[in-house]
Amino acid sequence: MRTSFRVATIILVVIVVAGCGLFQSAEHRAIRERIAIESNQADTFIGGGWDIKFYSDTVRSSETGSIDSAAGNVQFDGTLSIGGVATFAGSIDLDGAELTLDADADTSITADTDDQVDFEIGAADEYTMTASGMYFQGNELVLDADADSSLTVSTDDQLDIELNSTDEYTLTATAMYFQANSLVLDADIDTSITADTDDQIDIELNGSDDFQFTINTFTALSGSAIEANTINETTGGSGVNVDSVLLKDGSADLTLGPLTLQNDEGIGNATNGEIDFLISGNREFTFTSTSMEIWANELFLDADADTSLHSDVDDQIDFTLGGQVDAVFAANLFQLSTGTVLEVDVVNEETADAGVTVEGVLLKDGEVVSTGAITVAFGSILYVSDIIEASADEGVNIEGSSLIDSNIIAGAALTTTTFMEIGTWLRPSLQSTIVVTNGGTITPTGTYQPISAVAAVGLDDIVIMSDGDVLVLTNVDSNTVTITDTGVIMLSGNIALGEYDTLTLLCDGTNWIQIATSNN
Repeated sequence: MRTSFRVATIILVVIVVAGCGLFQSAEHRAIRERIAIESNQADTFIGGGWDIKFYSDTVRSSETGSIDSAAGNVQFDGTLSIGGVATFAGSIDLDGAELTLDADADTSITADTDDQVDFEIGAADEYTMTASGMYFQGNELVLDADADSSLTVSTDDQLDIELNSTDEYTLTATAMYFQANSLVLDADIDTSITADTDDQIDIELNGSDDFQFTINTFTALSGSAIEANTINETTGGSGVNVDSVLLKDGSADLTLGPLTLQNDEGIGNATNGEIDFLISGNREFTFTSTSMEIWANELFLDADADTSLHSDVDDQIDFTLGGQVDAVFAANLFQLSTGTVLEVDVVNEETADAGVTVEGVLLKDGEVVSTGAITVAFGSILYVSDIIEASADEGVNIEGSSLIDSNIIAGAALTTTTFMEIGTWLRPSLQSTIVVTNGGTITPTGTYQPISAVAAVGLDDIVIMSDGDVLVLTNVDSNTVTITDTGVIMLSGNIALGEYDTLTLLCDGTNWIQIATSNN
Protein backbone atom coordinates (compact mmCIF):
# COMPACT_ATOMS: atom_id res chain seq x y z
CA MET A 1 0.00 0.00 0.00
CA ARG A 2 1.25 3.47 -0.90
CA THR A 3 -0.26 6.41 1.01
CA SER A 4 0.42 10.06 0.09
CA PHE A 5 -0.10 12.73 2.78
CA ARG A 6 1.12 16.03 4.16
CA VAL A 7 2.87 15.95 7.56
CA ALA A 8 3.00 18.98 9.88
CA THR A 9 4.18 17.27 13.06
CA ILE A 10 6.74 14.74 14.18
CA ILE A 11 5.24 11.27 14.03
CA LEU A 12 6.11 8.45 16.34
CA VAL A 13 6.45 5.37 14.20
CA VAL A 14 6.81 1.87 15.49
CA ILE A 15 8.13 -0.58 13.01
CA VAL A 16 7.16 -4.09 13.95
CA VAL A 17 9.30 -6.69 12.31
CA ALA A 18 7.83 -10.19 12.09
CA GLY A 19 9.72 -13.18 10.79
CA CYS A 20 13.03 -11.28 10.46
CA GLY A 21 15.99 -13.56 11.30
CA LEU A 22 17.89 -10.64 12.79
CA PHE A 23 15.33 -10.13 15.63
CA GLN A 24 14.01 -13.67 16.23
CA SER A 25 13.11 -14.45 19.85
CA ALA A 26 10.16 -15.81 21.94
CA GLU A 27 8.55 -12.41 21.58
CA HIS A 28 8.94 -9.93 18.78
CA ARG A 29 11.07 -6.99 19.65
CA ALA A 30 10.34 -3.45 18.66
CA ILE A 31 12.58 -0.67 17.62
CA ARG A 32 11.31 2.81 18.08
CA GLU A 33 12.77 5.58 16.13
CA ARG A 34 11.77 9.16 15.99
CA ILE A 35 11.68 10.44 12.50
CA ALA A 36 11.37 14.09 11.77
CA ILE A 37 10.14 15.05 8.33
CA GLU A 38 10.70 18.74 7.88
CA SER A 39 8.14 20.89 6.25
CA ASN A 40 8.37 21.60 2.52
CA GLN A 41 10.35 18.42 2.16
CA ALA A 42 8.94 15.56 0.08
CA ASP A 43 10.20 12.28 1.40
CA THR A 44 9.23 8.67 1.07
CA PHE A 45 9.33 6.20 3.89
CA ILE A 46 9.81 2.67 2.59
CA GLY A 47 8.48 -0.14 4.78
CA GLY A 48 10.33 -2.82 2.90
CA GLY A 49 7.50 -5.34 3.28
CA TRP A 50 7.12 -4.65 7.04
CA ASP A 51 3.99 -3.62 8.87
CA ILE A 52 4.03 0.12 9.71
CA LYS A 53 1.99 1.30 12.68
CA PHE A 54 1.40 4.92 13.73
CA TYR A 55 0.89 5.15 17.54
CA SER A 56 0.28 8.87 17.83
CA ASP A 57 -3.26 10.00 18.56
CA THR A 58 -3.41 12.22 15.49
CA VAL A 59 -1.79 12.20 12.15
CA ARG A 60 -2.23 15.51 10.38
CA SER A 61 -1.07 16.50 6.95
CA SER A 62 0.14 19.89 5.74
CA GLU A 63 3.05 19.10 3.50
CA THR A 64 3.59 16.55 0.80
CA GLY A 65 5.08 13.25 1.77
CA SER A 66 4.47 9.55 1.26
CA ILE A 67 4.57 6.24 3.04
CA ASP A 68 5.13 3.10 1.01
CA SER A 69 4.77 -0.16 2.93
CA ALA A 70 5.44 -2.25 -0.17
CA ALA A 71 3.74 -5.59 0.58
CA GLY A 72 3.02 -4.66 4.19
CA ASN A 73 0.15 -2.85 5.89
CA VAL A 74 -0.24 0.69 7.27
CA GLN A 75 -2.29 0.99 10.47
CA PHE A 76 -3.48 4.16 12.25
CA ASP A 77 -4.64 3.68 15.85
CA GLY A 78 -5.68 7.28 16.27
CA THR A 79 -7.42 9.74 14.01
CA LEU A 80 -6.29 10.29 10.43
CA SER A 81 -6.93 13.85 9.30
CA ILE A 82 -6.25 14.58 5.64
CA GLY A 83 -6.28 18.19 4.50
CA GLY A 84 -5.39 17.45 0.90
CA VAL A 85 -5.77 14.48 -1.42
CA ALA A 86 -5.36 10.88 -0.24
CA THR A 87 -4.62 8.22 -2.83
CA PHE A 88 -5.09 4.57 -1.90
CA ALA A 89 -3.86 1.91 -4.29
CA GLY A 90 -5.36 -0.90 -2.20
CA SER A 91 -8.43 -1.22 0.02
CA ILE A 92 -9.34 0.73 3.17
CA ASP A 93 -10.58 -1.32 6.12
CA LEU A 94 -12.47 0.79 8.69
CA ASP A 95 -13.11 -2.34 10.78
CA GLY A 96 -16.53 -1.10 11.94
CA ALA A 97 -15.27 2.39 12.74
CA GLU A 98 -17.26 5.50 11.86
CA LEU A 99 -16.52 7.49 8.71
CA THR A 100 -17.34 11.09 9.68
CA LEU A 101 -18.27 13.33 6.75
CA ASP A 102 -18.95 16.87 8.05
CA ALA A 103 -17.14 19.49 10.16
CA ASP A 104 -19.25 19.16 13.34
CA ALA A 105 -18.90 15.36 13.27
CA ASP A 106 -22.70 14.58 13.36
CA THR A 107 -22.96 13.15 9.81
CA SER A 108 -21.28 9.81 9.14
CA ILE A 109 -21.36 6.32 7.68
CA THR A 110 -20.98 3.35 10.02
CA ALA A 111 -20.95 -0.44 9.59
CA ASP A 112 -20.46 -1.53 13.20
CA THR A 113 -23.28 -4.14 12.78
CA ASP A 114 -22.45 -7.07 10.50
CA ASP A 115 -23.94 -6.76 6.98
CA GLN A 116 -25.51 -3.37 7.78
CA VAL A 117 -24.63 0.22 6.87
CA ASP A 118 -26.06 3.10 8.94
CA PHE A 119 -26.26 6.64 7.55
CA GLU A 120 -26.16 9.25 10.34
CA ILE A 121 -27.39 12.79 9.64
CA GLY A 122 -27.65 15.42 12.39
CA ALA A 123 -26.51 12.87 15.00
CA ALA A 124 -29.39 10.46 14.18
CA ASP A 125 -29.37 7.22 12.08
CA GLU A 126 -31.74 8.28 9.29
CA TYR A 127 -31.13 5.49 6.72
CA THR A 128 -30.05 1.86 7.01
CA MET A 129 -28.95 -0.51 4.26
CA THR A 130 -28.86 -4.33 4.57
CA ALA A 131 -28.57 -7.16 2.07
CA SER A 132 -32.37 -7.32 1.81
CA GLY A 133 -33.45 -3.69 1.81
CA MET A 134 -32.92 -0.01 2.46
CA TYR A 135 -34.76 1.46 5.47
CA PHE A 136 -35.82 5.12 5.31
CA GLN A 137 -36.95 5.35 8.99
CA GLY A 138 -40.00 7.37 7.93
CA ASN A 139 -37.98 9.84 5.85
CA GLU A 140 -39.08 11.13 2.46
CA LEU A 141 -37.72 9.72 -0.81
CA VAL A 142 -37.53 12.80 -3.05
CA LEU A 143 -37.79 11.94 -6.76
CA ASP A 144 -37.52 15.15 -8.77
CA ALA A 145 -35.20 18.15 -9.08
CA ASP A 146 -37.41 20.75 -7.35
CA ALA A 147 -38.09 18.39 -4.42
CA ASP A 148 -41.91 18.51 -4.62
CA SER A 149 -42.46 14.87 -5.71
CA SER A 150 -41.64 12.12 -3.23
CA LEU A 151 -42.53 8.86 -1.49
CA THR A 152 -43.06 8.94 2.30
CA VAL A 153 -43.91 6.35 4.94
CA SER A 154 -44.09 8.64 7.95
CA THR A 155 -47.32 6.96 9.15
CA ASP A 156 -47.14 3.30 10.13
CA ASP A 157 -48.34 0.91 7.37
CA GLN A 158 -49.05 3.80 4.99
CA LEU A 159 -47.27 5.03 1.86
CA ASP A 160 -47.94 8.60 0.70
CA ILE A 161 -47.15 9.60 -2.90
CA GLU A 162 -46.54 13.34 -3.18
CA LEU A 163 -46.75 15.14 -6.54
CA ASN A 164 -46.23 18.91 -6.86
CA SER A 165 -46.11 19.26 -3.04
CA THR A 166 -49.50 17.52 -2.53
CA ASP A 167 -50.15 13.97 -1.29
CA GLU A 168 -52.07 12.68 -4.33
CA TYR A 169 -52.10 8.93 -3.60
CA THR A 170 -52.02 6.87 -0.41
CA LEU A 171 -51.42 3.13 -0.09
CA THR A 172 -52.23 1.11 3.01
CA ALA A 173 -52.35 -2.62 3.72
CA THR A 174 -56.02 -2.72 2.67
CA ALA A 175 -56.53 0.02 0.05
CA MET A 176 -55.13 2.58 -2.36
CA TYR A 177 -56.58 6.10 -2.09
CA PHE A 178 -56.65 8.20 -5.26
CA GLN A 179 -57.74 11.51 -3.61
CA ALA A 180 -60.16 12.14 -6.55
CA ASN A 181 -57.43 11.53 -9.16
CA SER A 182 -58.09 9.46 -12.32
CA LEU A 183 -57.05 5.84 -12.74
CA VAL A 184 -55.87 5.79 -16.38
CA LEU A 185 -56.07 2.32 -17.93
CA ASP A 186 -54.79 2.47 -21.52
CA ALA A 187 -51.71 3.54 -23.43
CA ASP A 188 -53.12 6.70 -25.07
CA ILE A 189 -54.51 8.02 -21.74
CA ASP A 190 -58.15 8.41 -22.88
CA THR A 191 -59.70 5.55 -20.88
CA SER A 192 -59.96 6.04 -17.10
CA ILE A 193 -61.97 5.74 -13.88
CA THR A 194 -62.48 8.94 -11.85
CA ALA A 195 -64.32 9.86 -8.63
CA ASP A 196 -63.76 13.64 -8.46
CA THR A 197 -67.45 14.15 -7.57
CA ASP A 198 -68.51 12.93 -4.13
CA ASP A 199 -70.26 9.52 -4.16
CA GLN A 200 -69.90 9.21 -7.93
CA ILE A 201 -67.66 7.15 -10.24
CA ASP A 202 -67.23 8.20 -13.87
CA ILE A 203 -65.98 5.71 -16.48
CA GLU A 204 -64.24 7.41 -19.40
CA LEU A 205 -63.73 5.61 -22.73
CA ASN A 206 -61.99 7.21 -25.72
CA GLY A 207 -61.98 10.60 -24.02
CA SER A 208 -65.71 10.71 -23.10
CA ASP A 209 -67.60 9.79 -19.92
CA ASP A 210 -69.75 6.85 -21.13
CA PHE A 211 -70.93 5.31 -17.85
CA GLN A 212 -71.55 6.55 -14.32
CA PHE A 213 -72.03 4.93 -10.92
CA THR A 214 -73.83 6.78 -8.12
CA ILE A 215 -75.47 5.46 -4.96
CA ASN A 216 -77.81 2.56 -6.00
CA THR A 217 -77.65 3.63 -9.67
CA PHE A 218 -75.63 2.65 -12.76
CA THR A 219 -76.17 5.01 -15.70
CA ALA A 220 -75.25 4.51 -19.36
CA LEU A 221 -74.86 8.10 -20.51
CA SER A 222 -76.38 9.39 -23.75
CA GLY A 223 -75.04 7.50 -26.77
CA SER A 224 -73.88 4.51 -24.69
CA ALA A 225 -75.51 1.08 -24.50
CA ILE A 226 -75.60 -1.85 -22.07
CA GLU A 227 -75.08 -5.29 -23.62
CA ALA A 228 -75.47 -8.43 -21.50
CA ASN A 229 -76.39 -12.09 -21.96
CA THR A 230 -78.13 -12.26 -18.60
CA ILE A 231 -79.52 -9.65 -16.19
CA ASN A 232 -80.75 -11.16 -12.92
CA GLU A 233 -82.88 -9.57 -10.23
CA THR A 234 -81.13 -8.37 -7.08
CA THR A 235 -84.02 -9.11 -4.72
CA GLY A 236 -85.61 -12.52 -5.08
CA GLY A 237 -89.09 -12.41 -6.64
CA SER A 238 -88.91 -8.71 -7.53
CA GLY A 239 -87.92 -9.04 -11.20
CA VAL A 240 -86.06 -6.40 -13.24
CA ASN A 241 -87.75 -3.11 -14.21
CA VAL A 242 -86.55 -1.65 -17.53
CA ASP A 243 -88.09 1.80 -18.10
CA SER A 244 -91.44 0.78 -16.56
CA VAL A 245 -91.43 -2.68 -18.22
CA LEU A 246 -91.21 -5.36 -15.54
CA LEU A 247 -89.25 -8.47 -16.61
CA LYS A 248 -89.88 -11.24 -14.12
CA ASP A 249 -89.63 -15.05 -14.06
CA GLY A 250 -89.22 -15.38 -17.84
CA SER A 251 -92.01 -12.97 -18.76
CA ALA A 252 -92.59 -9.26 -19.43
CA ASP A 253 -95.31 -7.46 -17.45
CA LEU A 254 -96.86 -4.81 -19.72
CA THR A 255 -99.64 -3.77 -17.32
CA LEU A 256 -97.84 -0.45 -16.85
CA GLY A 257 -98.46 0.45 -20.49
CA PRO A 258 -97.77 -0.59 -24.09
CA LEU A 259 -94.29 -1.63 -25.17
CA THR A 260 -93.28 0.52 -28.15
CA LEU A 261 -90.65 -1.10 -30.32
CA GLN A 262 -90.22 1.59 -32.97
CA ASN A 263 -92.36 4.62 -33.79
CA ASP A 264 -95.91 3.22 -34.06
CA GLU A 265 -94.95 -0.49 -33.86
CA GLY A 266 -95.25 -2.16 -30.49
CA ILE A 267 -96.99 -4.53 -28.10
CA GLY A 268 -100.29 -3.34 -26.67
CA ASN A 269 -101.56 -3.61 -23.13
CA ALA A 270 -101.60 -7.16 -21.80
CA THR A 271 -105.06 -7.00 -20.19
CA ASN A 272 -107.89 -9.49 -19.88
CA GLY A 273 -105.61 -12.34 -20.97
CA GLU A 274 -104.89 -10.68 -24.33
CA ILE A 275 -101.75 -9.34 -26.02
CA ASP A 276 -102.05 -7.09 -29.09
CA PHE A 277 -99.28 -6.54 -31.64
CA LEU A 278 -99.49 -3.10 -33.19
CA ILE A 279 -98.13 -2.30 -36.67
CA SER A 280 -98.49 1.21 -38.10
CA GLY A 281 -100.66 1.93 -35.12
CA ASN A 282 -103.19 -0.80 -36.00
CA ARG A 283 -103.89 -4.03 -34.17
CA GLU A 284 -102.71 -6.71 -36.59
CA PHE A 285 -102.18 -9.77 -34.35
CA THR A 286 -103.74 -10.76 -31.03
CA PHE A 287 -102.72 -13.55 -28.69
CA THR A 288 -105.15 -14.89 -26.10
CA SER A 289 -104.93 -17.84 -23.77
CA THR A 290 -106.74 -19.99 -26.35
CA SER A 291 -105.89 -18.59 -29.79
CA MET A 292 -103.83 -16.38 -32.06
CA GLU A 293 -105.84 -13.91 -34.12
CA ILE A 294 -104.18 -12.62 -37.28
CA TRP A 295 -107.04 -10.36 -38.43
CA ALA A 296 -107.10 -11.43 -42.12
CA ASN A 297 -103.31 -11.09 -42.41
CA GLU A 298 -101.24 -13.67 -44.23
CA LEU A 299 -99.29 -16.19 -42.18
CA PHE A 300 -96.07 -17.11 -43.99
CA LEU A 301 -94.57 -20.50 -43.16
CA ASP A 302 -91.31 -20.77 -45.10
CA ALA A 303 -88.10 -18.79 -45.60
CA ASP A 304 -88.77 -17.43 -49.11
CA ALA A 305 -92.31 -16.28 -48.19
CA ASP A 306 -94.16 -18.19 -50.94
CA THR A 307 -95.96 -20.67 -48.67
CA SER A 308 -98.69 -19.25 -46.47
CA LEU A 309 -102.15 -19.36 -44.92
CA HIS A 310 -104.54 -16.55 -45.82
CA SER A 311 -108.10 -15.84 -44.76
CA ASP A 312 -108.94 -12.50 -46.35
CA VAL A 313 -112.26 -13.95 -47.64
CA ASP A 314 -114.86 -14.53 -44.94
CA ASP A 315 -115.22 -18.18 -43.87
CA GLN A 316 -112.48 -19.35 -46.21
CA ILE A 317 -108.84 -20.38 -45.76
CA ASP A 318 -106.49 -20.36 -48.74
CA PHE A 319 -103.36 -22.52 -48.71
CA THR A 320 -100.61 -21.08 -50.92
CA LEU A 321 -97.62 -23.21 -51.88
CA GLY A 322 -94.89 -22.02 -54.23
CA GLY A 323 -96.75 -18.75 -54.77
CA GLN A 324 -100.09 -20.23 -55.95
CA VAL A 325 -103.25 -21.29 -54.12
CA ASP A 326 -103.32 -25.11 -54.12
CA ALA A 327 -106.12 -25.83 -51.65
CA VAL A 328 -109.09 -24.00 -50.14
CA PHE A 329 -111.06 -24.72 -47.00
CA ALA A 330 -114.62 -23.38 -46.88
CA ALA A 331 -117.67 -24.32 -44.83
CA ASN A 332 -118.03 -28.16 -45.08
CA LEU A 333 -115.67 -28.26 -48.05
CA PHE A 334 -112.02 -29.00 -48.79
CA GLN A 335 -111.22 -28.13 -52.37
CA LEU A 336 -108.05 -28.85 -54.35
CA SER A 337 -107.18 -26.45 -57.11
CA THR A 338 -106.78 -27.71 -60.69
CA GLY A 339 -103.49 -29.56 -61.03
CA THR A 340 -103.26 -30.38 -57.33
CA VAL A 341 -103.26 -34.06 -56.30
CA LEU A 342 -104.42 -35.58 -53.02
CA GLU A 343 -102.11 -38.35 -51.87
CA VAL A 344 -103.06 -40.31 -48.74
CA ASP A 345 -102.45 -43.75 -47.33
CA VAL A 346 -105.81 -44.01 -45.55
CA VAL A 347 -109.15 -42.20 -45.92
CA ASN A 348 -111.64 -43.24 -43.24
CA GLU A 349 -115.36 -42.60 -43.15
CA GLU A 350 -116.48 -39.76 -40.91
CA THR A 351 -119.87 -41.33 -40.04
CA ALA A 352 -119.88 -45.00 -39.03
CA ASP A 353 -121.14 -47.37 -41.79
CA ALA A 354 -121.45 -44.48 -44.25
CA GLY A 355 -118.29 -45.28 -46.17
CA VAL A 356 -116.44 -42.82 -48.38
CA THR A 357 -117.81 -41.75 -51.74
CA VAL A 358 -115.35 -40.73 -54.45
CA GLU A 359 -116.95 -39.32 -57.59
CA GLY A 360 -120.06 -41.52 -57.25
CA VAL A 361 -118.18 -44.71 -56.28
CA LEU A 362 -118.80 -45.85 -52.70
CA LEU A 363 -115.81 -47.26 -50.86
CA LYS A 364 -117.08 -49.00 -47.72
CA ASP A 365 -115.78 -51.66 -45.35
CA GLY A 366 -113.12 -52.78 -47.81
CA GLU A 367 -115.54 -52.95 -50.75
CA VAL A 368 -115.99 -50.91 -53.91
CA VAL A 369 -119.69 -50.40 -54.56
CA SER A 370 -120.64 -48.91 -57.89
CA THR A 371 -124.04 -48.54 -59.50
CA GLY A 372 -122.38 -49.22 -62.84
CA ALA A 373 -119.34 -50.98 -64.18
CA ILE A 374 -115.87 -50.17 -62.95
CA THR A 375 -114.13 -49.17 -66.14
CA VAL A 376 -110.38 -49.16 -66.58
CA ALA A 377 -109.28 -47.22 -69.59
CA PHE A 378 -107.55 -49.11 -72.37
CA GLY A 379 -103.88 -49.42 -71.66
CA SER A 380 -104.37 -48.64 -67.96
CA ILE A 381 -103.98 -51.05 -65.10
CA LEU A 382 -106.27 -51.66 -62.15
CA TYR A 383 -104.28 -52.52 -59.06
CA VAL A 384 -106.15 -54.34 -56.31
CA SER A 385 -105.12 -56.34 -53.28
CA ASP A 386 -108.18 -58.58 -53.30
CA ILE A 387 -111.19 -59.26 -55.55
CA ILE A 388 -113.74 -61.19 -53.49
CA GLU A 389 -116.67 -63.15 -54.92
CA ALA A 390 -120.08 -61.67 -54.28
CA SER A 391 -121.68 -65.09 -53.50
CA ALA A 392 -120.01 -68.06 -51.82
CA ASP A 393 -118.41 -70.61 -54.17
CA GLU A 394 -119.26 -68.59 -57.27
CA GLY A 395 -115.86 -67.05 -57.67
CA VAL A 396 -115.11 -64.02 -59.76
CA ASN A 397 -115.68 -64.07 -63.49
CA ILE A 398 -113.24 -62.13 -65.58
CA GLU A 399 -113.92 -62.22 -69.29
CA GLY A 400 -115.21 -65.80 -69.32
CA SER A 401 -112.71 -67.27 -66.89
CA SER A 402 -113.49 -67.90 -63.24
CA LEU A 403 -111.19 -67.32 -60.34
CA ILE A 404 -112.39 -69.52 -57.49
CA ASP A 405 -110.77 -70.89 -54.35
CA SER A 406 -107.26 -69.89 -55.47
CA ASN A 407 -107.71 -71.63 -58.83
CA ILE A 408 -108.05 -70.18 -62.31
CA ILE A 409 -110.78 -72.03 -64.16
CA ALA A 410 -111.05 -71.23 -67.81
CA GLY A 411 -114.01 -72.18 -70.01
CA ALA A 412 -111.44 -74.03 -72.07
CA ALA A 413 -107.71 -74.25 -71.82
CA LEU A 414 -105.92 -71.23 -70.49
CA THR A 415 -104.41 -70.13 -73.73
CA THR A 416 -103.17 -67.12 -75.56
CA THR A 417 -103.67 -66.48 -79.24
CA THR A 418 -100.04 -65.74 -79.63
CA PHE A 419 -97.81 -66.28 -76.62
CA MET A 420 -97.65 -65.77 -72.88
CA GLU A 421 -95.21 -63.01 -72.10
CA ILE A 422 -93.42 -62.93 -68.81
CA GLY A 423 -92.13 -59.47 -68.10
CA THR A 424 -89.00 -60.41 -66.19
CA TRP A 425 -88.39 -63.94 -64.86
CA LEU A 426 -89.91 -67.40 -65.06
CA ARG A 427 -89.31 -68.19 -61.43
CA PRO A 428 -90.23 -71.73 -60.28
CA SER A 429 -89.96 -72.16 -56.54
CA LEU A 430 -86.89 -73.92 -55.12
CA GLN A 431 -87.92 -77.27 -53.62
CA SER A 432 -86.35 -79.14 -50.72
CA THR A 433 -83.36 -81.31 -51.72
CA ILE A 434 -84.18 -85.03 -52.19
CA VAL A 435 -81.43 -87.45 -51.06
CA VAL A 436 -81.56 -90.34 -53.54
CA THR A 437 -80.38 -93.89 -52.97
CA ASN A 438 -79.04 -96.56 -55.31
CA GLY A 439 -81.95 -98.14 -57.24
CA GLY A 440 -84.41 -95.76 -55.57
CA THR A 441 -87.21 -93.60 -56.94
CA ILE A 442 -87.36 -89.80 -57.26
CA THR A 443 -90.69 -88.23 -56.26
CA PRO A 444 -90.40 -84.55 -57.33
CA THR A 445 -92.35 -81.82 -55.53
CA GLY A 446 -91.93 -79.03 -58.09
CA THR A 447 -90.20 -77.93 -61.25
CA TYR A 448 -86.92 -76.82 -59.63
CA GLN A 449 -85.86 -80.03 -57.81
CA PRO A 450 -82.39 -80.32 -56.20
CA ILE A 451 -81.05 -83.86 -55.53
CA SER A 452 -78.03 -85.27 -53.71
CA ALA A 453 -76.54 -88.65 -52.63
CA VAL A 454 -74.25 -89.87 -49.88
CA ALA A 455 -72.28 -91.89 -52.44
CA ALA A 456 -72.30 -92.54 -56.19
CA VAL A 457 -75.70 -94.10 -57.01
CA GLY A 458 -77.86 -95.11 -59.99
CA LEU A 459 -81.66 -95.13 -60.40
CA ASP A 460 -84.24 -95.76 -63.14
CA ASP A 461 -87.58 -94.49 -61.80
CA ILE A 462 -89.18 -91.04 -61.46
CA VAL A 463 -92.79 -90.74 -60.29
CA ILE A 464 -95.05 -89.56 -63.15
CA MET A 465 -96.69 -86.15 -62.66
CA SER A 466 -99.33 -84.28 -64.69
CA ASP A 467 -99.25 -83.91 -68.43
CA GLY A 468 -97.16 -80.84 -69.31
CA ASP A 469 -95.22 -80.62 -66.03
CA VAL A 470 -91.60 -79.62 -66.45
CA LEU A 471 -88.95 -81.06 -64.13
CA VAL A 472 -85.38 -79.72 -63.75
CA LEU A 473 -83.17 -82.10 -61.71
CA THR A 474 -80.02 -80.46 -60.31
CA ASN A 475 -77.30 -82.42 -58.48
CA VAL A 476 -76.12 -80.18 -55.63
CA ASP A 477 -73.63 -82.70 -54.21
CA SER A 478 -70.21 -83.97 -55.33
CA ASN A 479 -71.39 -87.62 -55.53
CA THR A 480 -72.48 -88.72 -59.05
CA VAL A 481 -76.12 -89.68 -59.62
CA THR A 482 -76.69 -91.79 -62.79
CA ILE A 483 -80.21 -91.88 -64.27
CA THR A 484 -80.79 -94.87 -66.58
CA ASP A 485 -82.57 -94.58 -69.93
CA THR A 486 -85.23 -97.19 -69.23
CA GLY A 487 -88.88 -97.65 -68.30
CA VAL A 488 -90.76 -94.34 -68.08
CA ILE A 489 -87.57 -92.32 -68.45
CA MET A 490 -86.94 -91.49 -72.08
CA LEU A 491 -83.37 -90.28 -72.49
CA SER A 492 -80.78 -90.05 -75.21
CA GLY A 493 -78.75 -92.46 -73.11
CA ASN A 494 -77.80 -92.95 -69.45
CA ILE A 495 -77.20 -89.52 -67.85
CA ALA A 496 -74.48 -89.20 -65.18
CA LEU A 497 -75.12 -86.00 -63.15
CA GLY A 498 -72.06 -84.61 -61.42
CA GLU A 499 -72.08 -81.61 -59.05
CA TYR A 500 -74.19 -78.72 -60.51
CA ASP A 501 -75.15 -80.82 -63.63
CA THR A 502 -78.83 -80.56 -64.68
CA LEU A 503 -81.40 -82.76 -66.51
CA THR A 504 -84.62 -81.16 -67.84
CA LEU A 505 -87.64 -83.43 -68.43
CA LEU A 506 -91.21 -82.94 -69.72
CA CYS A 507 -94.01 -85.20 -68.46
CA ASP A 508 -96.60 -86.40 -71.02
CA GLY A 509 -98.71 -88.06 -68.34
CA THR A 510 -97.03 -91.47 -68.97
CA ASN A 511 -93.33 -90.86 -69.42
CA TRP A 512 -90.62 -88.33 -68.61
CA ILE A 513 -89.12 -87.15 -71.86
CA GLN A 514 -85.68 -85.54 -71.95
CA ILE A 515 -85.65 -81.88 -73.09
CA ALA A 516 -82.09 -80.98 -72.21
CA THR A 517 -79.09 -81.83 -70.08
CA SER A 518 -76.09 -79.78 -69.05
CA ASN A 519 -72.69 -80.95 -67.83
CA ASN A 520 -71.48 -78.10 -65.57
